[in-house]
Amino acid sequence: MKSRTLLAAFAGTLLAIAASLAVLAVASNGTAASNEPPESFGFVELSVDGETLALFPEMQITSGLAPSQLELTTRGSELQLKLPSTRTPPSVTLRHGLTSNPAFSAWHEQAMLENAAARKPVTLTVSTNTGAPIARYQLANAWPSKLEISAESGSGGLGIETITIVGENIHRSQ
Repeated sequence: MKSRTLLAAFAGTLLAIAASLAVLAVASNGTAASNEPPESFGFVELSVDGETLALFPEMQITSGLAPSQLELTTRGSELQLKLPSTRTPPSVTLRHGLTSNPAFSAWHEQAMLENAAARKPVTLTVSTNTGAPIARYQLANAWPSKLEISAESGSGGLGIETITIVGENIHRSQ
């Protein structure tokens, strides 16, 4: 009997989570997400501690939860559920042509020295090719976990600077 009660309570919790997710899928104006075609992507502006550091033509945000499996057995029948368990910290990878600005190298060096001052608030503003903002993301206590510089001599191409920023959490504010 106790296992049925536990299973019923668990099923109720899952239904509440599903209802919450449906509410989150509704846009801020109270209507379902728009079916309008997406705007043409232009660039991402990276601001650290309120100061704009650079514009990037490429960005990738990664955030997730690792699943864990829960198994319940009730009178011979078995129920297996995957639930979120370990949270992976959000990371943002940005890429652009190499510039003479040493800001990323200096910030990365602070992080490599495990300087607490390297953890800063970061804002990423995604804009259209005309400069109109589409979305804005906030990372709390973010730091550059990886800095990559690549260049090929004689290829006629620019050097590429890739920076990966990790934060405690990420929030879309627009």
